[in-house]
Order: sequence, then C-alpha cells, then structure tokens
Amino acid sequence: MKKLAVFIISIIVMLLTISFFGIGEVAAVLIASNIRLVLIAIICQLAIIFLYGMRFKIITSKYKKLSIKESINVATIGNFVSQITPVAKIGGQPLMIYMIKGKIGSEKSSAVVIMDTVVDFIVSVLLVALIIAFFYSLIPIVLLVPLVIFALITLGLIFGFLKMFLSKDALSRVIDWLLEKAKRFKKIDKIFHTNIFQYSFSKTLHDKKIMSLGMTVSAAIKGFEMLRIWIVFAAIGIVLPTSLLLIIWAVMLLVLSIPWLPGHLGLFEFGVSSAFVILGLVPSQAAGGILLDRFISFWFVLAFSAILIWISRNKISHIINMSEEKELE
Repeated sequence: MKKLAVFIISIIVMLLTISFFGIGEVAAVLIASNIRLVLIAIICQLAIIFLYGMRFKIITSKYKKLSIKESINVATIGNFVSQITPVAKIGGQPLMIYMIKGKIGSEKSSAVVIMDTVVDFIVSVLLVALIIAFFYSLIPIVLLVPLVIFALITLGLIFGFLKMFLSKDALSRVIDWLLEKAKRFKKIDKIFHTNIFQYSFSKTLHDKKIMSLGMTVSAAIKGFEMLRIWIVFAAIGIVLPTSLLLIIWAVMLLVLSIPWLPGHLGLFEFGVSSAFVILGLVPSQAAGGILLDRFISFWFVLAFSAILIWISRNKISHIINMSEEKELE
C-alpha cells in the first residue's frame, strides 16, 4: 500500500512538471505524432528487453546455461522492481539473486547479478566520457559540469566496488558491518561465504570471453536506446543531429542516476526536457518528445513486465513483497 501511495505521488509530480511546459501545447505535439514511427520505437524497446536478457544469459553461463526465455524473465522482472522503487538501478537485484540462487547458489548468483550491473555501468560511463571528450565544445557549461562530475564519481565508485569485491578482507569487513547494522541480514552469515563470492566474482571478471560479450551486448543496448530516442523525436517531426542525440542520452543517464521517486517520475521529465530547451528545442516539443519516449521506455516496459509476470503465474504483489522481504536464506 505504501509503494502504491508513493507511485501515485510520483505520477502527480510528473503531471505538475509537464504543466510547467504547457499541457495543451505538449498534448498537441503528442496528438500529431507519427504512429508508425512510434511503433518502430516500441520495437526498439523490445530489442532492448531481449538484449538485457541475452546479457544476463551470457554472464550467468559461467556457472549455468539458462534458456533465453528464463534469462529474459529474470532480467525483466528485476528491471520491473527497479523501476517501481525509489533507488535507481538496484531495487531488483536482490530479487534477481533470489530467482537464480536455487540453480547456482547464493554466492555465485550474487556475483553474477552484481557483475551484470557492473558491466552496464562500465559501458555507460565510458560512453559518457567519450561523448564529453568529443562534444565538450557543444555542451553548455550548465550541462557539462554535472556530466563531468557524474563520470568521475561513477568511475570512482566502479573501481572502488571492484576493489572491494576482489578483496576478501575488505568484503568481509563490509559484510560484518552489514550484519551489525541491519537485522534483516541476520541469516546471511549462515549461508553466505565470502570466499566463494570473491572467487566467483573474480572468476567471472577475468573471463575475457564473457566480459567482452557482455560489454558488446551492453553497447548494443545503449545503441538501441539512442535509436529509440531519435525515432521518437522523428515521430513528432524533429530530426535530432547525432551530437545532440548523444549529449541528451548522456543527460538522461545522469538524471536516472539520481535517487528519486519511483521511475524518476517528474525529475526525469523536467530535467531532460529542460536540457533539450537549453540545447535549443522549443519547450512543448522537448516535453512532448520526452513524454512519448517515457511512454515507451517506462510505461510500456511496466505493462510488458506485468504481462510477463502474469504469464509466469506470479502475482505482481507477490513479486514486490519478495523484493522487499527475501533475504539469502
């Protein structure tokens, strides 16, 4: 019930944000959009969902060969939970671990899910760094500074976490701290063996074939995300130059990294639309394009995930409860 209330509040915040750009003008832009191009953008999003499953299958193959159907199921349900929780990118990971731990064990499933997330972040931040390096002269200072800070902080966090996960002593200290501070982890010491996790994580990280394939798929995901954005704006009559497309994709990534309400509703629409306006777009077109993209990348994905959960004979409430209550047991 609490999650539903927070989600409703998020929708209200989003609507208030859109009103800032003029609801009538934005609605007119959306009504005039090209439906065929919107459908093509939806196909791009379906390709992204498939590739998330493919990447998870590749990384998990170090210990267990999951079917593509099972991999898509785990990755999509994990993403569904992440989308409806306030903290970006990590809400669905515990549930993903729980869904595969029966096949490969708690430590290996934890290593696989964390590596899947790390690969995604590495590729994302490298692309942002390249975009800054090649197009810094085209990026207004009000956007350039946050992007540089984001890239530096993210790189620092990635290397910090990698060092921790590869160090048995450092990881043991973190787990001991968690055991002291969080009662919900009280059973972890009975089943979670730091040595096995550290070995599994290191083994996966040093597998050149898995890492190269995982990063290649991640790069393809980012490519389809950019293509979807380009098609969405083409649907409302705006052809985005490559430089503008890349810059705005980097801004989207920056906004999505900020802890906020579920789905970043309100913050994403306002932040990215404002960035488009700064870069020269008309406010109604900027907000209209972002709303249309969000319909595909957020609302359509939620609906698709809900259907997948229903087909798998689970209940959404059960999935949400598992994400909150399941611990390694």
